[in-house]
Amino acid sequence: RPLEFLFPDCQDHHAKYNPLKYKSRSETLNARTLDELLANQVAYKKIISPRGRPLPIEQFQMYGISTRFPAALHREVGLTRLQQGVYETRWGTQQVRILVLSEMPETPRNAIWEMFSGERRKVEIGLKQYKANRPYVQGLFRILAEEFELRVPRCRTHGKTSVEAPR
Repeated sequence: RPLEFLFPDCQDHHAKYNPLKYKSRSETLNARTLDELLANQVAYKKIISPRGRPLPIEQFQMYGISTRFPAALHREVGLTRLQQGVYETRWGTQQVRILVLSEMPETPRNAIWEMFSGERRKVEIGLKQYKANRPYVQGLFRILAEEFELRVPRCRTHGKTSVEAPR
């Protein structure tokens, strides 16, 4: 599965299609976000399904991804904790996984999520642990490093060492 690296430890519940909505530390994952996520999934399903033969719903798993815990959504609909940083709720007729990035365990597989946790220490760990395999990732590393006043670790991409450097 090409996006396997995106799913946190022990999170093997992804489907063939995994629509997601992300909310940063300055945004709130709420009921409206899940409405948008469901609408996006329905529209996408219509686009990719063969005419007259909609793809089975089992091929889809929706994800709401939030830097911080969506307390208001939890009060409104209830979230079931599946594991550290991973919750689930029913939205309409479907289950939605909620990933809370600030709660993700600190493991190499979660490095990408740690970089978006909103916590300086976790961002630094994520930057050090994530194995970049594309040169453009270094630009993202620099932006995160500057935001949290960190040094960008040197990394190897396609046989060349990328330059570190916040200015």
